[in-house]
Amino acid sequence: MAAPDSVAASPDRAIALRLTGLTSSVEPAVVFASLAELSVGSFSDTCTVDVVEEHKDAYRISYPLVESDVSAQTPHFSTRTVIRLTEVGAQPHYAGIVVHAWHTHHPTSADATIAALLVERAVAVIATERSWGAALRSNREIGIAMGILMARHQIGAQAAFAMLREVSQVTNSKLRDVAERFIAMAPGSPTAAGWAAKNTPILAAPDRLRC
Repeated sequence: MAAPDSVAASPDRAIALRLTGLTSSVEPAVVFASLAELSVGSFSDTCTVDVVEEHKDAYRISYPLVESDVSAQTPHFSTRTVIRLTEVGAQPHYAGIVVHAWHTHHPTSADATIAALLVERAVAVIATERSWGAALRSNREIGIAMGILMARHQIGAQAAFAMLREVSQVTNSKLRDVAERFIAMAPGSPTAAGWAAKNTPILAAPDRLRC
């Protein structure tokens, strides 16, 4: 028996295929390009994504690729899903709209639900990748700072981490910020002088907690 032409008749299959197949990246353009490509054929006939990112020009992603104006060829039967961010944090903000369209039928409520789930999943993928990237950067900086303390004070990793944590508490600073400051204060660092001028709280910590 042949598979149905439209996945609208099989929303569970569409969700399973599309939600697990998105390309992971910190860049919205990469993830939403993946969403557009995966959507066409197994869910919608076309997919267009308009995105504007902080400090960047707005751009459009469309699938299938066309040379002429996409808006002139977009079918009338479509769902429009706004890209909504639940948390921006320190990461670059972005916003936009995703249009899934069909040539032959009006979108059903199931189509609208699937479209919304696809966009939510794309946003979640980007957020996860950005969180992992931030965590890896933090871990790297904390590790470098611990290494500096271990070498300078001839102590083990646990004691070095305890020193960083104590400075974090004394100065009411995040552990990553403390690590960055210790790295900047290390002998030979080209930023040490400038850092000291701007970070007096850390310099007010007990002498034994300094680099």
